[in-house]
Amino acid sequence: MFDIDPVTMSLSFILFGAVCAPFIYQSIQQTKKRKILLQKLSEIASQLNGKLIQTENWRNQYAIGIDPENKILAYIRSSEQPIAISIDLKQVKSAKINKINREVKIKKDKRIIVNYVSIELNYLLEGSQPTILEFYDAEFFTDLNGESVLAEKWVELISGLLVQNPSSKPIPTRLAASA
Repeated sequence: MFDIDPVTMSLSFILFGAVCAPFIYQSIQQTKKRKILLQKLSEIASQLNGKLIQTENWRNQYAIGIDPENKILAYIRSSEQPIAISIDLKQVKSAKINKINREVKIKKDKRIIVNYVSIELNYLLEGSQPTILEFYDAEFFTDLNGESVLAEKWVELISGLLVQNPSSKPIPTRLAASA
């Protein structure tokens, strides 16, 4: 059996705690930021009487949430130019992903680098400007962290709630009167 000196053991625990403390502190700070971001997101949705059922946040700067029952979408970007909006999906015609790529040639290889990922929401009302919900911008981040997949997921969620063919009207049917 090993005999461990109490002084050595105490010193080991102190050093272990000193090494772990910054990581624990960082984790606590990120959790606080995430909670504040999601709380603000819920407040934004409540402006349109929405209660968010599904939410997502990434990079501690972006958050998106949806209320499928009331068809409300809430979005926050808390970077240098903060944006906080709630959108009534009953007024949205379509949702699509926007990706801006660039091609880089390294010797004989060609690589595609993603510079920007967003969701574009187009409205039913003619002449209204689309809303752009940014998911990734290469000016602020050096690499993608799953934002493309996340944007695709949210486009599917949003598209599933949109009014399909709002301009089409039901075809009237005539009832035959019995003689």
